[in-house]
Amino acid sequence: MIFHRRKKITVDAFTDQENIAKYPIERSNKHLPSWFTDMKTVIKKKSTQGLVGKTATFKMCQGFQDNINNSFTISLWADLMFRVEVDGTFSYQYPNKLCNFGMESHNSPEATPMGEFAPLKHLKIFSPWVLREKTGVNFYWSQAFWSYGAAASDMLIPPGVVNYKYQNGTHINLMIQAGKQLDLDAGQPLVYLHPLTENKVEIKTHVVDTKEYEKLKHATVY
Repeated sequence: MIFHRRKKITVDAFTDQENIAKYPIERSNKHLPSWFTDMKTVIKKKSTQGLVGKTATFKMCQGFQDNINNSFTISLWADLMFRVEVDGTFSYQYPNKLCNFGMESHNSPEATPMGEFAPLKHLKIFSPWVLREKTGVNFYWSQAFWSYGAAASDMLIPPGVVNYKYQNGTHINLMIQAGKQLDLDAGQPLVYLHPLTENKVEIKTHVVDTKEYEKLKHATVY
């Protein structure tokens, strides 16, 4: 019998700030929501016949476990407040300029599908992370739904497939309710990155000088 050893794929995540590196892109099972960690795996339940037995809770859900154990999480690197109006204008605030990488909005019905999602409005949070990976493996990008709680009804992050050989951006596209302010805390999980490969994947964080960081930001192919 021939065994094929799985390759290790390394994704390099770059920033030029130590304060950004405090919230690294890492395995999602390091970002379990408190309601999940506090939940019991088994509870007692009375049947219609009056018998008391044991039943598994959501904590035993295989779909949730596989999602968390086979993905990486991009978390918010600083506290952030933002709001978008019905006319598409928006405002936002970070604690300081060091963690402010900007935001923009694309709500033109001629150039985007946003008319199909009204009354939601589009915002894009510019992310500080630059990712590079050599093989071109794809990642399925999805909202870190289970960590949002009630805020999930006010903000949607569209799914997509990305790779980090031919591009390096990690900006967060949002669709949010117009006229409602959202307040997110530093460390809030935003996105799950699911590697579309059977090979082992790891993400390494690098803090580089600003000159090297800017060079990496504008590189197109690893």
